Amino acid sequence: MTWRLPFLAAYPFLKKFPAAVARHADALDLFVDSGAFTAWTLKIDITLDEYCGFLDGLPVRPWNYLTLDVIGDPEGTRRNFDEMCRRGYAPVPIVTRGDGPGAIEDYYTVSDYVAFGGVAGVTNSSAAWCKAAMGIVGRRKAHLLGMTRMEWVKALRPYSVDSSTWMQAARFGTVHVYMGGGVMRQFNPRKGPPPRDVAARIRRYGIDPFALAKGDNLKGAWGLGQQVAALSWMELSYDCETALGTRLFLAAATEQYLDQLVWAREKVLDLRRPRATIETSACAPSSVL
Repeated sequence: MTWRLPFLAAYPFLKKFPAAVARHADALDLFVDSGAFTAWTLKIDITLDEYCGFLDGLPVRPWNYLTLDVIGDPEGTRRNFDEMCRRGYAPVPIVTRGDGPGAIEDYYTVSDYVAFGGVAGVTNSSAAWCKAAMGIVGRRKAHLLGMTRMEWVKALRPYSVDSSTWMQAARFGTVHVYMGGGVMRQFNPRKGPPPRDVAARIRRYGIDPFALAKGDNLKGAWGLGQQVAALSWMELSYDCETALGTRLFLAAATEQYLDQLVWAREKVLDLRRPRATIETSACAPSSVL
């Protein structure tokens, strides 16, 4: 069975490119985020009717979708979840740091898959809360929203996590390079060439590591730096799932970035495909996590 791209998109962005998702439906598993945090940041409102109508109109059936949460309001989040269930939907509920152990257990009585918010960034307080919550979760399915610190992913082994960090090359010029074994390195090509081992990893992708700083190669979604980052995070996502059993969903906000993720998936699957014996050592998969 061919590995499918774990792809997450928030409703405020996804509503602009549903046709692109349909075009790539055979390659990805779509996880829909309600976009409540985005809406809260932009000071816009998303109504339950609006969100449910969007889910009904999607041209593909999503792999899963989150409830419409209410930032800073666990009770409001629970009301939205209950109302969506009453309307016949089966959203993934969201537990936040304001919820206690009872809320976690209660959600698991109505859903076999629960998402946990307020854990992105892994500060001391969020890490402690996350560790305590996962102690309650045990072997049940949990999604940690925005959690991609690999030391915590390895320790906690959640069912799934998500990240938009892979787009930082286009945003800030910082290139993430996957070194294998769950290790990601980063460097800024404008501040000097990459270390030798990092350069060797970039060459695996058929990209000249010393070309990243030339001209406009760090600009835009298809700049060389962003291509390296997309390929690197795709390899990490593949290794997380195959070695740890944790699905790493890569988030994107535009059709262009979705196209790049699908492109990166094909490149990575080709890189990981067994070759003739003479080529095996050069194209062997990275070490397991």
